[in-house]
Amino acid sequence: VPPVAESMPAEPEPEPEPEPEPEPSFGVAPEVVTVKTRDQYNNLPSGTMFKAPDGTIRVKP
Repeated sequence: VPPVAESMPAEPEPEPEPEPEPEPSFGVAPEVVTVKTRDQYNNLPSGTMFKAPDGTIRVKP
């Protein structure tokens, strides 16, 4: 039977790094760009929220 590992000094466990505080997002509206022309739409990067000419809020694919 092998000896129990209790006789070996245990290495101290490293302390876990504290989790960063999440940025408060309550009440913060994402930026919405108003688009009136096809050129404005074409210049938007993918994933941008925009207000279409009909007033709806959309996300460019």
